[in-house]
Amino acid sequence: MIIEQSQHIIDEVSKVFIGKDEIIKKVLMTIYAGGHILLNDAPGTGKTTLALAFSKALGLDYKRIQFTTDTLPSDIVGFTMLNNETQKFEFRSGAVFSNLLLADEINRTSPKTQAALLEAMEEHNVTVDGVTYDLPHPFITIATQNPMGSAGTQPLPESQLDRFMICLSIGYPNLEKQIEIIKSRRYDNPIERIEEVASKENVIEVQNYLSSVRISDDVLKYIVLLCEKTREIPLVELGVSPRGVLALVQMAKAHAVLEDRIYVIPEDVQYVFLDVCAHRMILRPQARIEGLDARDILNEILKEIKNQCDIILVDIHAEATSEKIAMGFYLDGKVTCVVGTHTHVQTADNRILPKGTAYISDLGMVGPYNSSLGINVNNAIDKFITCRPVRFEMAEGPNIFSAVVLELAEDNSVKSFERILFNEE
Repeated sequence: MIIEQSQHIIDEVSKVFIGKDEIIKKVLMTIYAGGHILLNDAPGTGKTTLALAFSKALGLDYKRIQFTTDTLPSDIVGFTMLNNETQKFEFRSGAVFSNLLLADEINRTSPKTQAALLEAMEEHNVTVDGVTYDLPHPFITIATQNPMGSAGTQPLPESQLDRFMICLSIGYPNLEKQIEIIKSRRYDNPIERIEEVASKENVIEVQNYLSSVRISDDVLKYIVLLCEKTREIPLVELGVSPRGVLALVQMAKAHAVLEDRIYVIPEDVQYVFLDVCAHRMILRPQARIEGLDARDILNEILKEIKNQCDIILVDIHAEATSEKIAMGFYLDGKVTCVVGTHTHVQTADNRILPKGTAYISDLGMVGPYNSSLGINVNNAIDKFITCRPVRFEMAEGPNIFSAVVLELAEDNSVKSFERILFNEE
C-alpha cells in the first residue's frame, strides 16, 4: 500500500520535475519522516516547482513566502489586531499556518525574521502576544536558498540549519532531460496536469507507521558511531548534534519503508547519511585549505566505520498467522533467512543442529513461507526485530543449496560461522 502510493506520488511530481527522481524520493522520505527540507542550489533549477508539485500530489494546504529584507516576523506567524466592530483583539494567522510552507530564498531576510520559524519547525506551534497556537498537521517547511550571489544575504545560523532534516542540491538536468523539459511545456504548464494521488491523512498515517519500523541495537550503535566520529575529526569544528542523530534514524526508517521493509539495515543509514549530516557540520579553515568539504569528510567516515555492523539478527513471521517461525540475519550485504533458532533446528535431511547453532539459507527472497523443506522450528527468540516472510530459494542447483551455520554464544552474539551445502532430499 505504502509502496504503491509512494510510486504514484513520485510519478506525479516527476511530470513537472523531470530527470530528478532521486531528489523526489528523498523529499518524500523527509515528509514521511516528519522533517523539513533545505534546497540549496542555483536559481532556475526547479526548487519552487518541486515544492508546489508535492503540495498538489499530496493534497496539502500550500503557502509561499518570498523572503526579502523587509519581510517581518508577523508575515510568517501572524499578528493580533483590533476589531473595530467588536472592540476585541483578534488573531490573523500568517503563512506558517499551512501543511506545506515554501520559504523561498530564506537567506535574503533578516535574522529576526528567520528566527520566527524556529518554534514552528521544532514545536509545530507558534506564540503570538503570549498566546500559543498549534499548526496544522502535518507541517512541512521547504526552504530554498541560492548559494551564488550571496552579497546582502544573511546566512542561516547553526541553530536553524540543524532544524532542517536534510539539505539537498538539485543540480542541472542532462541534455536529454532539458529537451524533455522544453517539450513538456509546449502547450501548457505541466504543473496543471498533476493529480492528487494522496491526502494529508495518508501522510500522517505513514508518519505514524514509521514508529513501528524496527531498528536493532547494532544499527543504532552504527548510527551513533558515525555521528560521534564527526565530532572527533580535527578538521571539523562542529560535528553532528544529537538532533542530527535522531534525524538520521528517522530518515533511515523512511528509506526502509520505501524499500518495502519494516526493519532498518546499514544501507538505509548510508543512503541518507550525507544529506542528513553535511549541512550540520562546520569545518575548520584547514579543511578548506586542503580542498575538502563536509561531504568529502563524511564519505571518509563511511569508509572507516563501514564494517561495524556486519550481522544483524531479525525475526521471521508467518504471513497468514503472524506466528514467529524463524530468525533472519543481515549478512554479507543482504538479508538472508534463518530456518531455525539457536535452540533446536531439524533440517530436511533430518539432521539436528545442536544448541548454540543456527541454520540459514544463502538466498532470502520476499514471499510466502515455504515449508516444503520439512524444517521444524521451535522456541523462536523474542528479542529480535520483525521482517517480512521469506521464501527459500535454491542457490547451487535444482537439489543443492548453500547455507551458513552460525555458532552463537550464550549472549546470542555470533561466535563463528561457516558456509556449507545441503541436499534438499
